Amino acid sequence: MIKKIIFNINSIPGVKERAMDQNRTLRNLGPGESALVIAIDGGRMATMRLEDLGILPGVEISVLANAAGPLLVSVGESRVIVERGIADKVRVI
Repeated sequence: MIKKIIFNINSIPGVKERAMDQNRTLRNLGPGESALVIAIDGGRMATMRLEDLGILPGVEISVLANAAGPLLVSVGESRVIVERGIADKVRVI
């Protein structure tokens, strides 16, 4: 069963302008780019993994490295590694 968590972006002032492409995923971000997580499109295990990392709808994240292999992402004061397949399940604006 796929669990979809969605965050209402309209509740955050100034975010509507960034919401042009809601099909953008964490995997598409380059180093130095920041984004707001708006949804997680994944199964129970993927969603639990992302929750454990602190990646939830409404959270601002920054990509530190996105080369071959997993992504290095800043979530608040933490730095976490996100597998590429899992990063595809994180929708951002």
